[in-house]
Amino acid sequence: DWLYSMWDAQPGHFFLSWEAIGHGLGHLGELTSIRNRMGLSPF
Repeated sequence: DWLYSMWDAQPGHFFLSWEAIGHGLGHLGELTSIRNRMGLSPF
């Protein structure tokens, strides 16, 4: 597949993985702030 080999030749997967990690961390922060607002934070 030429599209896959094109992506494989570039560090695209690296940036995509970082984007996914940042997305997950954003959701974690969102959940934490919601828990803080509800008074359920263990911190």
